[in-house]
Amino acid sequence: MVRFLINSLVLVLPVVALWVIFWGRMEKLDSAPRPYREGEVRPWEREAEERAERRRVNAMMEEELMRRAA
Repeated sequence: MVRFLINSLVLVLPVVALWVIFWGRMEKLDSAPRPYREGEVRPWEREAEERAERRRVNAMMEEELMRRAA
């Protein structure tokens, strides 16, 4: 019985230690997947807004260039 307990501790302690270490790192890195909060901007929405803004600025610059060329 004592041998079983010692063997269990030898196997369980390293596994628990690794779990605690990796859980702590995952918490620090915030790499745990989580749902987006209400009002939070998703990366693809931000990229779409940036593309729209670039298109608007490019259209204004092209219009200005055409006015100067005329």
